[in-house]
Amino acid sequence: MKKEILNDVEAADFLGLSAANLRRGRWKKTGPPFVRLGRRIVYKISDLQEYLDRHRVDPEAQREAG
Repeated sequence: MKKEILNDVEAADFLGLSAANLRRGRWKKTGPPFVRLGRRIVYKISDLQEYLDRHRVDPEAQREAG
């Protein structure tokens, strides 16, 4: 069975961030969406992928706009 949710350490690794950076983004409300399960925080892989997609920079598009 494929894993669909990750804890904060796993999610940080998925994004290439430190867990502290991910927690900071959660506190500042600038990080990816998360789910609170009681005291636990988990991240859906689909939300993490969408977060990455939203922050994607296309150098070709920037070159044309500049």
